[in-house]
Amino acid sequence: MQAPAFCRPVLAILVCLSLIACEGDDGNDGAPGTPGQDGLTSLLLQTDLPFGDDNCPTGGVRVDSGIDADGDGVLEAGEIDQTSFVCNGGSAVAFQELFDQGVDRYLGQFSPMMSDVGDDGVTEHVFGTGEGGPQCLRGGEYRMATRDGAGNELMIFLEGGGACTSQLCAATETASNAPIRLQFGILNAGEAENPAADFDVAYFPYCDGSVFSGDQDYDDDGDGVLDRFHRGVQNTSAGLDVVAGAYPAPSLILLTGNSAGGYGTNYALPLVRKLWPDVPIRMLNDSGVGIAFPGYTAAVSAEWNSTAFLPASCDTCIGEDGHTTDYHIYQLDQDPNLLTGFMSTEQDSVIADTFIGIGGPAFEAALRVEMAEIEAAHPDRFRFVIADGAEHTFIQRAFDLAVGNTTIRDWVGNMLANNSDWVSVTDD
Repeated sequence: MQAPAFCRPVLAILVCLSLIACEGDDGNDGAPGTPGQDGLTSLLLQTDLPFGDDNCPTGGVRVDSGIDADGDGVLEAGEIDQTSFVCNGGSAVAFQELFDQGVDRYLGQFSPMMSDVGDDGVTEHVFGTGEGGPQCLRGGEYRMATRDGAGNELMIFLEGGGACTSQLCAATETASNAPIRLQFGILNAGEAENPAADFDVAYFPYCDGSVFSGDQDYDDDGDGVLDRFHRGVQNTSAGLDVVAGAYPAPSLILLTGNSAGGYGTNYALPLVRKLWPDVPIRMLNDSGVGIAFPGYTAAVSAEWNSTAFLPASCDTCIGEDGHTTDYHIYQLDQDPNLLTGFMSTEQDSVIADTFIGIGGPAFEAALRVEMAEIEAAHPDRFRFVIADGAEHTFIQRAFDLAVGNTTIRDWVGNMLANNSDWVSVTDD
């Protein structure tokens, strides 16, 4: 029952008086309690993350924290309670070291003197033979081609055709766009089962003798007139400028090539990334795997003046055995938006016998080790095909070849889709 209004002030006074009356003097302090146990220490562990890390694509720091449960002063895996990532800003650029070394020096420097659209829809772009510009091995004009597709994906195809050094010169010396018109294998736009049938296509003939990487001219016969022109960087850069103008915003890029063009994909990659910095790239290297012998890769790189493509910070990108295993790992480390696939027969005679000269068994042994090491370093973004035999190249010559439980065609399709069926396969 509520008190009448006139009683409420009286009640309040009585309550206050009773509280005052009950308040006495402070008592004496009690005896000290038993000391408690020392608290546990909280620890932090910081780990630097490289460019290309899955959690920090541009690099950064991983920060782990937790309680030092065993008191040893070390934050162990079982003591981590929380993990955070402090990533570098988005300004970090894949292959910046290579750009600092000048691999992009010819981008934006050359334009075709003629671009002609054929009745088949192929546009041929022809470059002049100006001083220091695009040129074939014996001084002829360089040309490349583009073809519009029905989709928004882009295929950049680098053709093969041998190699030329002072020790052995066996390379295509003139540029021809005939293969894009003949449409074999992956270049066949009329084949419904071709996973790249609808792609826009940029076709790069090969005629520089330096697997698209060289920038060095020679007077081999000593008559005072230059007669060997390694202009791979100029040819590739000039052609890529044309492609970037024609196809500025593809949804996906397939960078591929066979034989010399397979090797060339490794050199073209940083230039492609420079021109299309945010586009997913699938790099498919057909029969240009990095198997060599001690001293070979370093020697040809020096002769062709292509060492700028090798990062100075990577002491092992050319191994003591001459292989470029760590270079391929470096590329995947640098570019988190890159998937890479390699193809080779187990004893490719063109590479193992003709150019490297180590023989099929030695080539096979090195090939299997290299492929396994790269996949172990990047199990989510690298796969390989090793087929029986000693034949050379697949994607034009043998697109329907069965390897393991799949075909080359289907394996490429799975790579482009990046689905769960894209796995490494062999004929074992």
